[in-house]
Amino acid sequence: MSYARLKAKEAELMAEVEALIKKAETSDSEEDDAYQQETGYSIPEDLQFKQERLEKIQEAKKRLKNGNRP
Repeated sequence: MSYARLKAKEAELMAEVEALIKKAETSDSEEDDAYQQETGYSIPEDLQFKQERLEKIQEAKKRLKNGNRP
C-alpha cells in the first residue's frame, strides 16, 4: 500500500470507530433513560424469590442431615 492509501484507510477507519463510539454512547443514554434507576445488575423479583427459597431449602436440608431441628 502506498503512503497516501494508508492515510486514506486510516481516516476511513477512524471515522468508522468514531461513528461506532457515538452509536454506543447514544444507545447507552437511551438505556439510561428507559431503565432509570435500574443498574442492570439487579435480580428480577421472581428470580430473587426463587433464590431465597432455594437457600431456605438448602439450609433445611443441612439441618436435617446434621440432626438439628429448627
